[in-house]
Amino acid sequence: MTMRVATFSQMSSILSLAMDTQGRLAKVQQQEASGLETTSYGGLEFKAGTVVDLGNTIARSNTQIETASKIASRTEMVSASLVEVSDLLTKMRVAVTSVSSEEYLSELKSQASSYLEELSSIMNTQYAGRYLFGGGETQSEPVDLSGYTAVDLTTPNTDYYLGDSYVQKCRLTADQSVSYGVTADNSGIEKSMRALSFIAGSSSLSAADMTDLSDLFIEAQDEVLALVTTTGNATVRIENFIKSESAYVAELETVVADMTSVDIAAVAVEAKALEVQLEASFSAISVLTNLSLADYLKL
Repeated sequence: MTMRVATFSQMSSILSLAMDTQGRLAKVQQQEASGLETTSYGGLEFKAGTVVDLGNTIARSNTQIETASKIASRTEMVSASLVEVSDLLTKMRVAVTSVSSEEYLSELKSQASSYLEELSSIMNTQYAGRYLFGGGETQSEPVDLSGYTAVDLTTPNTDYYLGDSYVQKCRLTADQSVSYGVTADNSGIEKSMRALSFIAGSSSLSAADMTDLSDLFIEAQDEVLALVTTTGNATVRIENFIKSESAYVAELETVVADMTSVDIAAVAVEAKALEVQLEASFSAISVLTNLSLADYLKL
């Protein structure tokens, strides 16, 4: 008859060790699969607060970057529109200086009428659901030529303008912002409108007016080109902010990764060692389960 040896104490000790090893192995295998130290903030213990704060900072910065990127695209569209205005003024300057006698006035009036409509269309440019040249009035066209007529070349007239005086800004930091907005009642635009409207609508236009018209177009174009430079500089400042903030976010993400991720190679080695240890524990349990008195006395 085979007699059993009391192995409860040894069995309990090895079983407890095996369960502990199995728990550690499960955790390490999860780390190996996810690349993360833990999948919950609670598992980060004292580092959790810092990781949460960094995550919030990253989220805020990404929101600022997204907003700034949209505005940068908007300023580029404003600049492109102003370049179109400058090109239009160049054509009109050439047309005006080409008038040598009254017989060319009819064609000039036709050109001016066409360019006035084109200028109005440019000022009513819409981008991403917003009108660009109406100040704070972004949901309605800022220019309406109906009823607008320039009666002379010297009196400013913005009757065509339906927007407001608000200048759009991009806030980069708590104490730094960039103004980028241009309104259609800007002096350079108004002078362009005035000169074109006068040519198109004047019943007393004569070749003698060409010098004054040329001077007005030159003034208008100089001011429009200055606006192109200003909006271009605004775009550069916004893009520099985006680059700087993106680099900052990348640094913070690296810090968070260092605090929450694991060394996959090291974890894989640890997992293998725990598997070997667990197999040894189960093997020992199997031996103790089947140990008889005769086997025990032979040990």
